[in-house]
Amino acid sequence: MCRLYFTFIGNATGAAIGGFLLNLTRLEATLSEKAAAITVTKFADSPLSIFVLAVFLRYIDVYGG
Repeated sequence: MCRLYFTFIGNATGAAIGGFLLNLTRLEATLSEKAAAITVTKFADSPLSIFVLAVFLRYIDVYGG
């Protein structure tokens, strides 16, 4: 369980540092617009849609690769 906790902390820290560093570049405006559009699309999904996508991607992970 401790290993899982550190994995989540590491992922969150890495994502935050990566986002901060990208904001220092000239790509910041372009990336922010694209990220906002993707986020709106993801939050608009229904719980059933998210569940089906998760099952499908897990199937590909286990049996496809």
